[in-house]
Amino acid sequence: AFYELLSSIRCNKPFQIFMAAYMCSGLAIGMCGALLFIYIDAYLGQGAIFAQLSILGMAGGLLLTPLAYKVVILTSKKIIWFVSTVITLVAIFYLGFLFPGQDAYIGLITFYIILTFGSVCMGLIGMPMLSETVDYALLRDTTERRAAYFAVLSMMFKAEMALGLAVGLAVSGWLGFDATATSHDAQSGFAIHMAVSWLPCILGSAGLYFIWKFPLNERRSAIIHRRLDSRVRI
Repeated sequence: AFYELLSSIRCNKPFQIFMAAYMCSGLAIGMCGALLFIYIDAYLGQGAIFAQLSILGMAGGLLLTPLAYKVVILTSKKIIWFVSTVITLVAIFYLGFLFPGQDAYIGLITFYIILTFGSVCMGLIGMPMLSETVDYALLRDTTERRAAYFAVLSMMFKAEMALGLAVGLAVSGWLGFDATATSHDAQSGFAIHMAVSWLPCILGSAGLYFIWKFPLNERRSAIIHRRLDSRVRI
């Protein structure tokens, strides 16, 4: 069964492109997310408001989900995926221009607002687009492997989060950031900005290429669904 799954994935170009895009975006978000508390607390000195910012993000996500769902319904999922990824990368890139001081508080609120809108849209379309790649595989070899494909995605999600954490910590430490320091010079600021913002943006931008190359759209997905439905009726 494992080798049959590998064979199915090798023949499933949409799934390969989906996973490449998902991996790039996941590494970017993983690096930023893993270092975010360290960045806010140890570098910006705003650790006391981290809980407030997290609540703001969750509340904003709940409020934006119905609106984002309507936008996804009325627009192409591929376009929404591309635009929401750009918005998320803009939020991450914005972190690279925050520095310790009073303005950091407003800057972090701005970051969370932008990030919440982008991540909510990305979260809504991820599973539907994965389902479309699974339907493509089902049309090719007639074997139902939906659970296996979702398991592969889950495994990749955990791997990229762990890898993002490891890479982020390694890069920041290698470039000279010390989370235990009470003050930070220009080199330390460059190190944490590179690890939490600029390098994740480079990785995430690579994912935009794969999103643009994703071959399935609403018209092609509709054709696949009609063919699968006709096969069931037969």
